[in-house]
Amino acid sequence: IAKWLPLFYVPALVTMPLALQGMAGGDLAKMVAVLFVGMVVSLVFTAQITIAIRNMVNTPTMPVPKGKPASPFTLSHYAAWGTIVAVSAAV
Repeated sequence: IAKWLPLFYVPALVTMPLALQGMAGGDLAKMVAVLFVGMVVSLVFTAQITIAIRNMVNTPTMPVPKGKPASPFTLSHYAAWGTIVAVSAAV
C-alpha cells in the first residue's frame, strides 16, 4: 500500500469521516474549532494582503454601477422547488 499511496493521494479532510467512528466528543470539538479558526484566519490574512497590495500599487477603486433588479419569483418557481423538496424527502 505504501508504494501506491502517493499515486492515489487523498487529503486527510476527505477521509476524516472514516476516522470519526472512534473519536471522543472533546477531540471532535477541538478539530472543528481548529478548522473554523483556521478558515477565519485564512480569510482575514487574505483580505489584509489584498488591501496591502492595493495600497502599494495605488489602485483606485471604481464605483460599481447598479444592475437591474431581479425578477420576482413566480408560481412556477415555487412549484419546481416544491417538487424537488418532495422528491428529495421521498428518496
